[in-house]
Amino acid sequence: MFVEADGNIRFEPINENEVKLLNYIKRKNGLHGCRRFNDFKFNDDRSVTIFLKDGRETLISKHRLSEVLQKGKVAAFLGNNGIYANIAVGKGIRRKEQLHRFIMRQELAKYNGFFEETGMSIQVNHKNEQTLDNRDENLEVVTDRENCLKYKLNHAKGFTKTSSGKYQVGVCGKHIGTFETESDARAAYVKAVKAELKRLEQIRMNWLKSKGHF
Repeated sequence: MFVEADGNIRFEPINENEVKLLNYIKRKNGLHGCRRFNDFKFNDDRSVTIFLKDGRETLISKHRLSEVLQKGKVAAFLGNNGIYANIAVGKGIRRKEQLHRFIMRQELAKYNGFFEETGMSIQVNHKNEQTLDNRDENLEVVTDRENCLKYKLNHAKGFTKTSSGKYQVGVCGKHIGTFETESDARAAYVKAVKAELKRLEQIRMNWLKSKGHF
């Protein structure tokens, strides 16, 4: 049933018994009609490449393959900040869920009530900013503020040039200082952002600890 060609693996029944078995698997998982499994291949780094119908690919950790395939089809969609992978979950009327949130669902479940108590929402960040890289080691649970700051740390200059020719730095609405050179301003910005990230992380850790998740 597993056919390998050019390093790729796909589901393809080769006799009547395997046709029946594949149909049984589909029925057990609520897959009917045109629904099918994605083709995939194993990589040397213990990751798996899942091929999407539009020619794109998404990466997952090898140990996640079974739970992802059991849910059925994985497809790409255009989100606000890039291309993401979706997976259909649930029984009966199935709903689409972002693949990275499905993979991190157990970690996300620990934050039930976090928004109500802190006013910060919980997100899943792709560390390398490749939104189709859904390997475990590339995903982390963060607050919305942490996610924003991590992005700005890599992409924002962090300062504005004033009419006097000096450089003004601010982080999260807080004035950090005014500096003579661009390099000094950038260094101050990075230092301030990292300090704020550490503060926000500590809020999360303390909250988790208070709920018995450590």
